[in-house]
Amino acid sequence: MPGIVEYIYLNIVDEVNERLLQYNCEDVTIELLADLLLPVLWQHKEEAHIIFGSQLPFRLIGPISDRTWKWAEKHFNSLIKKHGLANYFTAQELLRYFNAQLITILTLWLEADIPIAYEKFRPKFIFFMSTPINELIFKGTK
Repeated sequence: MPGIVEYIYLNIVDEVNERLLQYNCEDVTIELLADLLLPVLWQHKEEAHIIFGSQLPFRLIGPISDRTWKWAEKHFNSLIKKHGLANYFTAQELLRYFNAQLITILTLWLEADIPIAYEKFRPKFIFFMSTPINELIFKGTK
């Protein structure tokens, strides 16, 4: 069973990547990411509900990040330099951090007993991806 679930998940990831990799990494906004990612997950919502409830996406962050590394390498290396993170993290680790945040937000959505339609979730996805956690938890939002 785990092999089948992993196979289905990787097929969904590949379907998203087919759309995503048509753009330069630097040109992908949170809004565009939402428009490419959420409809695919919603199309596979029954499978995604099981997959995201299983924590499989968290276990596969490394291999999933590896699938987009060559595409994201230039952008994430520039982010490491821009934010002075070179002594702390590699660009590949930063990509895994981003993917972990993405998976956390998608898990909140897809693990729900009855996930809301992706069109209704889209603004929340953008909100969670755009709001620093300290602003959300410690300072509140306006």
